[in-house]
Formats: sequence, C-alpha cells, structure tokens
Amino acid sequence: MEYIDNTRCISVDELSEIGLSYEALKKLCQRKQVHRIRKGCLNTPALYDLDSLPWRYKVQVYERYPDLQEREESQPFVEEIELDMDALQYYAEYILSDGRHLPLDKQAEYANNASILNSFYKKIAEADGERIKQSQPRLPRADFWRRAAKALPRIGEVWANSLPRKDRSLQRKYNEYNKRGYEALVSAKFTNRNALKVVGEEQERLLLSLIAHPNNLDNTQVAGIYNKVAEEKNNEEDKWETITANTVSQWRKRHKTMVQIGRKGVREHKAKGNMTVKRSRPAAACSIWSMDGWQAELLYQDKPTRGATTYHKRKTVVVVLDPCCNYPVGYAIGDHESPQLIKAALRNAVVHLRWLMGGTLLQVNQLQTDHYALKTMTPLYSAIAKRVVPAEPGNAKAKPVEAYFAYLNKTYCQLQLNWAGSNITSRGGRQPSDEALNQRKKYFPTSQEVVGQIAAIMDEERRRKLDEYKGYLAKMEECNRIELPREQYLMHFGLDNGRTISLEPNGIRPTILGERRDYECFDPDFRSHGGQKWTIKYDPDDLSTALAINEDGSLHYLLEAKELQPMALVDRQPGDEAKLERIRAYNKDLLTSHVEHLEACRETAREVLDQVKIKGFLGAHLIIDSKGQHKNQRSKELAAAPEDAEYEEQYEDIVTSQVKDEGDTALEREKKWLKKL
Repeated sequence: MEYIDNTRCISVDELSEIGLSYEALKKLCQRKQVHRIRKGCLNTPALYDLDSLPWRYKVQVYERYPDLQEREESQPFVEEIELDMDALQYYAEYILSDGRHLPLDKQAEYANNASILNSFYKKIAEADGERIKQSQPRLPRADFWRRAAKALPRIGEVWANSLPRKDRSLQRKYNEYNKRGYEALVSAKFTNRNALKVVGEEQERLLLSLIAHPNNLDNTQVAGIYNKVAEEKNNEEDKWETITANTVSQWRKRHKTMVQIGRKGVREHKAKGNMTVKRSRPAAACSIWSMDGWQAELLYQDKPTRGATTYHKRKTVVVVLDPCCNYPVGYAIGDHESPQLIKAALRNAVVHLRWLMGGTLLQVNQLQTDHYALKTMTPLYSAIAKRVVPAEPGNAKAKPVEAYFAYLNKTYCQLQLNWAGSNITSRGGRQPSDEALNQRKKYFPTSQEVVGQIAAIMDEERRRKLDEYKGYLAKMEECNRIELPREQYLMHFGLDNGRTISLEPNGIRPTILGERRDYECFDPDFRSHGGQKWTIKYDPDDLSTALAINEDGSLHYLLEAKELQPMALVDRQPGDEAKLERIRAYNKDLLTSHVEHLEACRETAREVLDQVKIKGFLGAHLIIDSKGQHKNQRSKELAAAPEDAEYEEQYEDIVTSQVKDEGDTALEREKKWLKKL
C-alpha cells in the first residue's frame, strides 16, 4: 500500500490476497463502487482507493495489513460503544408493511448502527462540554466526522454495521437518526416505498385481482392494465399513482398464497399448498380400508361393429386398499366408475378376506371413500364397515390409495408396451412419445386382453405381499374382529336369477345355477307369509344358505339348504339324527304355538258371543274347542241354563218337520236342514 495525494491506495495483487478477484474488482469499478487511482502498466501495478472498497473487503485489508497508528486513533471510538438494548428490542418487534419481521441479521446490524451512532452523540457531547469549560469553541464537526469515518472499518471488526464510510454521508445519517430515531436506520427496501404507491383499498383489490388472474398475466401486463385504470381514475379527489413491473413483483411475493389459489385453483392449492398431516400406518389389518377409482394408464384398441378403431381408451379400476402394508384386498375392473363397479370391488374384498380368514366373514373397522354416489352407496358401506369416513373432496393426499395408484403406474404400467403415461398434467419427460405410440398402437391389447393385463398386475401385488399381510391379520385384536352377518352379506352381495318364487309346502325351491334346489327357514314367522312372492339371493361360492326377500324389501329371511336324509337307518351318518330332531322340534313348536294362540282366540270369542246372547243354531255351531267338539260344550251350557231348553226343543221340531224322512238319523236331518238354508 502507498499514498497518492493523501489517498491510501492498494494494488491488485494485495486485493487478490484477501479474496477479491480481478474480475470482481473490474465490475466494482464499472459500477463506480471502487475508484482506480492509477492505471497499471509494465512493472507498474494498478492502484485503487482503499477507502472506496466495500467495507467487508476493507475490514479484511486492515486485518491483513494492520496499522498501529490507525488502531490507536480508532480505539477510543471502539471503547465508547455500548449495545443499545432498546434498539435491539425495537428491531426484534418491528413489523414490515406486509406483516413480516426483519431478518435476524438485519436486526443485529441495525442495533449495532444505533449503538455506534449513540456513542458518536455521547463523544460529541463530552467533547463540547470539556471545550466549553475551557472557554474554547465547540468541537469542529468536519474534523470529527472525518476521524469517525476512518475509524469505522476498525469499529466494524467488533461491531458489524452498515453505516456510510464517507464522512459527509455518515454525518447525514447521524442527523437523520437524531430526527427520526430507530426508524431512520431501516432500509427502504424493507419499507417498500414503491409498494406504497398502491394505498387505497380499491387500488389494492384491483392489483391483487390482476396478479391472481387465472390467465397468468406477467408483471409487465399487470402493471400496464393497472396504469391504464390509474390514468382514468386519477383526479384531485382520488390520487392514483402509476406502478412498475417491480412493484407488481413485490406484491406477488407478498401474497403468494392468494396468487396460487387464483392462478392454479383451489384443488391445486389443497394438493400443494395446504398444511399436511403426517400419519402412521395401521398396526393391524382391517383397521381401515381406503377405496377409490383409478383410470389405469394402459391403452387398448377398441374395434366397434361400425366405425374406425380407436386406440386411446383406458379401463377403470376400483381398488380397496389396506394401508397397513398397501395390500389390495379387493378390486374390480370396468369401463367407468359406477356404483355397480364399487359394489363389485367391495364384494371382491370381502370374499378375499373370507378366504384369508378360513371362511369367516369380517367387517372392516373404518372405510375411507370419496363422495361419488355417497347417498346411494351409504347402506352398503355401513353394512361392511363399523365407521364410514368420506375423504375431503379435492384432497388427494388424505387418501393412501391415491399414492398407491402412482406406485402401480411406475412399478407395472410403465413397463408395458401400451403405457399411456403418468397423467395429463405431468411434465413432458414423464410421457411416452406420441410418435412411438402411433408406431406400436396396432399391437395394443383388446378390451378383454387389457382386463387380463390389469388383473395380472393386481394378482402379482397380492402374491408379493400375501405373507406380510397375513402377519398383520394375526395382529388383529379380538375386539376388532367384527363378524359380518351372513344375512347382511347376501343382502348386499348376493346374486339372483331375476325371478320371484312362492312358498311351497316343502319349502322354497328356486333354480340356482341351472339346478333346482330346496331351502327351508327355521324362523316360525316365515310360513306366516305364504302369500308373498320371494326373490332368492345366493352366494355362488357357498350355497349352504340363501336369503329370501319379498317384493318391497320389507321382509327377508335366511334360508338353509335341505340335506338328504337316508331312508334306511343303517345308512345314517353321525349328525343325521340331530338334524332330524331339529326338524321335529321345529314342527312341534310351530304347531303348539299356533294351537295355543288359536285356543286363546276361541276363548275370547266365546266370551264375546255369550255377552251379546247369540242363541240358536249360530251360537251352537260357531265356536268349537281345541279338540273340534262343540256339542259337549253346548250340553254343558244347556245344563247350566235350563231357561234355554224350550228354545232348543222348538228348534228340533222345526228341523224334524221340514226335512223329515223315514229312517233319517238326527245328524242326517241336521245336514239336510243346513243344505236347505
């Protein structure tokens, strides 16, 4: 380093030693941030004004090339500084116009600036006080600020700051600080003075609507539209200032969430902007099932009877997923999502689980669905699940099955010749080439072939994870093993032949799978509805039971298949006797209950008839006892009531005189009398 006209200068080589490259130095000179004092030539290095260097480099220079005299001159300034705790608190609580706080490094920097300026004030006040005591003029301000500016690099080694390094600039900052206080040290870029051009509620809402417009206008377009409106609205009463693209950029950063909702939509915001919940997988199987439809990314060729062949169609798969290990419990393949396809997938899940559980039908504790046909499907959902929890619409992250579809696409579908790509919103690099698809479309599978292709994928998934899933089934607690009633299963998943059938004396005899079969019901009430027409629902995998449902669905009874009983006693097998005894007990109980009820009815009827004093033939023959006898009962009544004897004799005389024939018995005469009546 050397002095040229009282200016301390530093060479290029010396600057490179502190990490300032020639290219960076050249740019600083072009921006007039660093002053070159002397051009470089042969054996003469270029020199630059040390005081014009950015303060971070200047600090490094003083550290590498210490100057004892300067250090001694700067020491009084450094020793005078004390941290202003009020300033530190002020900047920590400072709120910008957009609701943000100052960055932490800026909070410390501004607090140091205030502390340094406070020490300057104290030093000036002490110097003026001493000079007044000595009857001397006040401290020359120009000389003080010159020394203070020179001391700032040394001060910066202890108190990092951003105060001006020029004496006059430092003095102006000091005066502004004395007038405005801590606010004066906050940079204009944080106060967003450009953004303050948009001051009114009307202006703000117009600007935000343009920024968040779904047409995705850029900053220049937004500023242009806003300024046209500002020119029309600008008057003495309503002042609208024009804005720049930079102002629009500041507002866009400040209202990022609102801009995302406006430009991308609510669904996109929920998928990418919403706060997410981190969940753990279920500890056991059947704790929760997640179900949804998926358009498999596998193309097939469709050859209609008339018209051209198409190659763009895809099948829809409804998958029932157990998230404990992402096991596909059930699935169904169709042309599009429908209640029938959802029902088929759930039936597949229940049947597959029955196979895994050794024949036991189980309910799931919780079923997660979407809102598609929710009102129609709720009875079915409630039958197979203890709790039904529809997922929030548009929130794919809430459904584990959505991520599973992406896994299937990447693991299996992408390896196929007829892969359609990820989805229509994916980036181009994740889509197959259109040219390649056109070249191999003739080799795409047919509709039936792609169904087999998808089924093979799902079966492979089950094969890979079967052992793991059985382990999770074993972890199910007994309280969570909820059996699905056979009647509920047949009600929702049973098949029927589309016909109705009546009850016969030998029971119900429907035609199932092309064969006449015999069923009976051990519910005593079933035979009371002999006039009903019944639809028979059955399980093709288990025909041991069936369900009878009347035409309006108000009655349904569980039927049991009749078993053949050997005629010969020697042909009987263990258990046959118990089955026969069950039938005998049913018949006996049925007869007993009905006879007892009938006798009670007759007893009540006799009491009623006696109360109204019905006499003669009607009273004698209307009510009989449980054994079918009425004459004995009537005789007892006559014996107990002599006043009725005359009436009875007159009745016999009338019958005898009108239908009398020689040789007729009393019973024959009575029959003739009834016929005549």
